[in-house]
Amino acid sequence: MDFVVLPLNPSTYPEIWNELIEKDHLVNEGIIHVQIEMDGKLLFGGYDNFHRECTVAYSGMQQDFLEKLKRKGIIRGYRKKCS
Repeated sequence: MDFVVLPLNPSTYPEIWNELIEKDHLVNEGIIHVQIEMDGKLLFGGYDNFHRECTVAYSGMQQDFLEKLKRKGIIRGYRKKCS
């Protein structure tokens, strides 16, 4: 499988988010796994097409952001884990 690593920061976030949302990549167009890290710590893992048992949020990931993803149907659910 091909993969890409993108820097996620305040200046790149809007462009990355808009691209993913507009084209429905996360749900229908082939993105299978996503990891988000900050300062070398994993914050979020969405694996196996964002299956509810394979989507994990670690401490540091904001609850309101996860709920927004869930409301929009981008993720079906998540588990919060302590890191």
